[in-house]
Amino acid sequence: MFKWIKSQIVDTIKLLQAIPSLTLMFFILSVVITNLMAVKFIVNTNLMQVTGGLLLSWLPFLCMDITAKHFGAVASVKLNLFGLLIYLGCVLLFELVTHIQICTVTTNIDYTAFNLIYSAQWKILVSSSVAYVASGIVNAFVHHLVGAFFKKNPNGKGAYYTQSYLSTFFGQFSDNFIFVGLLNCFLLGLSWPIMPVLGAALLGGTLELLTQMLFSVFGYKMLQRWQRCGVGKEYIESHKAASQN
Repeated sequence: MFKWIKSQIVDTIKLLQAIPSLTLMFFILSVVITNLMAVKFIVNTNLMQVTGGLLLSWLPFLCMDITAKHFGAVASVKLNLFGLLIYLGCVLLFELVTHIQICTVTTNIDYTAFNLIYSAQWKILVSSSVAYVASGIVNAFVHHLVGAFFKKNPNGKGAYYTQSYLSTFFGQFSDNFIFVGLLNCFLLGLSWPIMPVLGAALLGGTLELLTQMLFSVFGYKMLQRWQRCGVGKEYIESHKAASQN
């Protein structure tokens, strides 16, 4: 078991080295910002609940779709888990800052607002973390499943856009469903608000699909560039060789 875990860590490090740094930077930044914005509900009605994270959540999904298409679904899940690790590290750092205050001179500065904003709310943290991991796995699974229907032309536009649209919709649907459901039912102790949960999931999935339709053209162009430049060629070939043995 330990050897398997060690091999997966080594493989993840190689994957992160293979992914272009600019893509990795945008992915990590968007993951952190998206989860921080999830603290606020921008829509909160009897029919649906939507957090501010929805405004930027399309970017992590776009990066994961490109990664899944180029490196495989498992690589997308590993990228997703790495994003969670960085996010939790940032939360820990924010929490540390809110509790540290060493004053050597008299000051009238009130940090209450700062501490309130950046202090970790564990219920939201647990909900967003579980939803984030689950949505990444769903996204990768749907992406791989849909790709099986495009055996004749797996690298064509039709394959990419279909995989991207469907995986993003179901990924965001599961993200919102799990986040709102956990936060309301299990962590806040409220009764099962089925309509807000389903409303949040459907609205989130639909809006995510629309943004993906708007920006996926850039993702496809980036994927083509990766293929032309042979991005991660050694990583991909090593996995092909391992699967044949």
